[in-house]
Amino acid sequence: MTGGLGLGAEDMTDRNLRSWFWLAIGVSVLSALWTLFLAGIANEIWEEAHFRVAGQQAEWGYPDTPAGAPLWAAWSSAIFGETRLGPRALSWLVSSLFPLAVWFLAAAVTTPRHALIAAALGAIIPVFVVTGAFAYPEAPMQTLVVAFMGFLVRATRSDRLHWWIGAGVICALGVAYYYRFWFAPFGVLIFLIATAQGRALWARRNAWIGGALALLGLAPSLIDNMLEDWRPILFHLAGRQDWAFWPRGALYPLEQAMLATPVIFAFILGGAWIAYGRWRARSDAAAALILITAGVLSLPYFLIAFFDKDYLLHWPILAWALLLVYTPQAMARFVTVMSGRGWRLPSLAVVALAPVLALGGAVANGTMLVLWRYPAPLIEAGRQDLLVGGDFEDWSVLRPALEQAFADAGPDAVLIGGDHTTTARIQTAARLTQPVVVLDHPEDRSRSFQLYRRMRGEGEAELADYAGRSAVIVLREPSYLYREIERVEMRERLCAALSHAVMVEQIVLEPGRKRASIFLARVRAGEETGLVPGACPLLPFGVIEQPVAGESVPKAVINVYGPAAHPDGVAQVTVRLDGDEIAAITTLNDLPGYRFPDTLSFDPAYPNVFWGARPDLSAYEAGRYEMSLSIVTGAGEEVLLETRPIFIR
Repeated sequence: MTGGLGLGAEDMTDRNLRSWFWLAIGVSVLSALWTLFLAGIANEIWEEAHFRVAGQQAEWGYPDTPAGAPLWAAWSSAIFGETRLGPRALSWLVSSLFPLAVWFLAAAVTTPRHALIAAALGAIIPVFVVTGAFAYPEAPMQTLVVAFMGFLVRATRSDRLHWWIGAGVICALGVAYYYRFWFAPFGVLIFLIATAQGRALWARRNAWIGGALALLGLAPSLIDNMLEDWRPILFHLAGRQDWAFWPRGALYPLEQAMLATPVIFAFILGGAWIAYGRWRARSDAAAALILITAGVLSLPYFLIAFFDKDYLLHWPILAWALLLVYTPQAMARFVTVMSGRGWRLPSLAVVALAPVLALGGAVANGTMLVLWRYPAPLIEAGRQDLLVGGDFEDWSVLRPALEQAFADAGPDAVLIGGDHTTTARIQTAARLTQPVVVLDHPEDRSRSFQLYRRMRGEGEAELADYAGRSAVIVLREPSYLYREIERVEMRERLCAALSHAVMVEQIVLEPGRKRASIFLARVRAGEETGLVPGACPLLPFGVIEQPVAGESVPKAVINVYGPAAHPDGVAQVTVRLDGDEIAAITTLNDLPGYRFPDTLSFDPAYPNVFWGARPDLSAYEAGRYEMSLSIVTGAGEEVLLETRPIFIR
């Protein structure tokens, strides 16, 4: 018997059911409060900034999304304010209803106890919890797709008009909100065509009413696509993938398991098998509907992972949200089968481990967001390597420097951003209202962001409209500037459009892996001469290529190298660590196998502009250091070129 765990036996007492009810309520409330805390403290991710900036101008749609997600973020900011929590508040409100939506669907297809267990699981699975902390489409879509299916299952069974209306309205909201939701009604369409139960629904008047309501949600996106020659939808269908074979895509299922935690994911797949069995053995229309829709929401992404090296892990999780309703039954069946083979206690241990791992993952992931917000203790302890997860730096640290830069530049200054994501983050984190121009950055092409900025009148071509005006320029510094030709060409174009430029400050985003440079400049007007390499601070005289910013290096001999050039020539390159000279190089070479671009040909010794050294750091204590690069020119002048943080472990 497994009734004590609420698994296996179907004949529960009311008291047992009440216990599961209060457990589901308790973990759902605690999960919502945990997510609310994270929403109020976590640093902004670039997608949030993108949607917030897009939503500032109401449109029928945007190059990479329907109108819903950007407008949702803008409305949330307008209602709750421009704080960390404000833009996220509406998304959090909807995401906090996710366990309720899971219960609503599960109650229609499984036992009351299993429905409550499914709701409780929905409140602790890490990926469903942490996504609710951000103003990102994922969390609201999770709630919408499960609620949509809950209404639809009831509608197909009873043919009651109110269920069809509910399904239609939620579907309309979903398709108007984000393109990935479109897979859900497409899955429903396959069900309507491919199954006998589905084909029977074509004769029902109420089903047509629900479908008509759902189609209303497509109207804004259809209008937008017709106005834009179908570029937004074609971009998602074929434009954002590189379509080169990517063997790492074979790991996508394992990555999904880690996203949901392995034991839970195994039981989710078990839930899919149960749904399939109910469909085939009992002609269960609800199981067929849920399984087919989940398949459409997930299987295409498993295929795309082989042909898109930039695939995202969260793409299929809407499918896992649907299959969650059968997960408790999969747990119960697992215990029953294993008990029959004499493995009762181990099977119970595995089932008990599932929520423990999920809860631990939700707490750990949330704690990581807190550490990204307050990284100083980890950095001081030399454990900055624990800051994992990617793109969570705090861009709001640029606000004071940008406010001062715009005060110095004057009231008519324009912001020039190096790329879309950096610019969007600056606009939101620093709360800028100045006019914006975004350069044609090579990274923006695959995401259609250049088209997006051009549509707003903020593309690189619009820079000429600000001739004679002052500008504040913000560029994210790459690790290998002079090996990325398209980045160099972008900076050359910008230099040619300026008559004056000076670097104001370079700001390090903790833990030091990213840096942003701020410049004051004047946009060239009339017959003024543009800046050229060798006289433009956007193209530095030299950079450190290794070690990269924020890198952790051993207490040993390390490689330090990069290019250096100057119109007067370079007599010596000096590398210092916290002011101590660790390398002095007087001979520069033409790097074998790679010639630095002729952008550096202003140096009389070009192409001999590569320097390298192997300093011994064994005498240094572990900790954070500032590595600096300077040169002595052929005229005897010492010029500081850059400073970057590194860590010695």
